[in-house]
Amino acid sequence: MRFFLCSLLLFVVLSCNNSKNKRYGLIDYVPSNSYIVFKSANLESLKSDIENNKFLNTFSQTKIYLELKNKLEPFSAFNADGEILICLTTTKNDSIDYALITKNSKTLFETDSLKNYTEEHLKHKNYSITKSELEGDVFFSTVIDSTLILSSSKDIITNVFNSNDNNTDFKKLYDVSGNDESLSILIKTYNTPMPSFFIEDELKLNKLSDFLTLDTEISQNDIFINGIAKSLDSSKKVIDIFKSTVPQENQMQHIAPGNCDGYLSFTFDDFKILQKNILKFDC
Repeated sequence: MRFFLCSLLLFVVLSCNNSKNKRYGLIDYVPSNSYIVFKSANLESLKSDIENNKFLNTFSQTKIYLELKNKLEPFSAFNADGEILICLTTTKNDSIDYALITKNSKTLFETDSLKNYTEEHLKHKNYSITKSELEGDVFFSTVIDSTLILSSSKDIITNVFNSNDNNTDFKKLYDVSGNDESLSILIKTYNTPMPSFFIEDELKLNKLSDFLTLDTEISQNDIFINGIAKSLDSSKKVIDIFKSTVPQENQMQHIAPGNCDGYLSFTFDDFKILQKNILKFDC
């Protein structure tokens, strides 16, 4: 009886440890040092929307746009028909590395028809890594539990094998993002090189909040963004000014002059709470 109970206890402990390290979804493979994750339900539709949007095309000659375009060039050969995550990290030299995460399939990356493509297979401990070169662009990939992880950095791939990080922050952002959006953006603001959406220095992303989830809808002439901003209890962010207040329906568009370039509007339900938060924030 004692032997049986000890065996049962050992089994329960091992099961608990395995469940902690078990990865169930794409978000579980996101590199822990990512500062932004792009989530798309349809990669082909997203690429078309970005190429045809007039506003986004105005950034086509900027440094960050050109660097990203060059880094993500191998994606043009992918035939993803399901959800895909694109994660960005910065290196010590302030350049950008990426990781692509999606469910693997036979038609996802068909290399037979590709020109100037080579690959070699590398070993890392008990795992296999494929090093590929397409039109001069080198990238690395592996498959874990039917999930493809591809990256411009070999270190990112090897870290995926070793990582036990559950990416709690990104998981929370992922869970509240839309499921059918052509693009959702998950951001850790405290280590992102992304520019702010606002002109004011006080509203830089790392001052506004710690985390952002943005669901976007892109058409030829418009970009619609809806999102959620969240701060840590230990931090002091602009978004905390609205703590314990309830946002109201925004009616500013009905009174804004027709010839204005834009407007910035915030809503709340209780001015006394807002005033108290502002005084606390300024201290």
